[in-house]
Amino acid sequence: MVKGQRSSSVQKMQEELWNLYGGFQPKNETQKIFLTESVHKMNQASEMRRQRIIYASAGINPLLYFALIVGSFITIAFTMLFGTENIIPHLIMVSLLAAMIAITLFTVIAMDYPFTGNISIKPDVFINMLSSLMSS
Repeated sequence: MVKGQRSSSVQKMQEELWNLYGGFQPKNETQKIFLTESVHKMNQASEMRRQRIIYASAGINPLLYFALIVGSFITIAFTMLFGTENIIPHLIMVSLLAAMIAITLFTVIAMDYPFTGNISIKPDVFINMLSSLMSS
């Protein structure tokens, strides 16, 4: 996911697992219930994987970036229209507003691709989740 692509080895394992489920013939009611629940959980896991792959490969629409940046400039320019008798506090307020907008834009850009970069979701989370599922 760091590269924004799906893992071919995981895809192959998932297909093998689905083939295993497809070939399983339950012999009693307990196995039928187990198979039904397992298929349901596999469908959920496949859907969550698909969503993670989409999140890893699709960023924020460039139109939204345009709106954020232009809106930031308009907001800062608008604050310059307010007149004050003392220019120093006015410049401090405008500078602080510009800094807050810059921090917000930086956060949006940093979180655009949740699985890449220094600020990202690491595979440790999925590994821990898998180990807890396997132990229960």
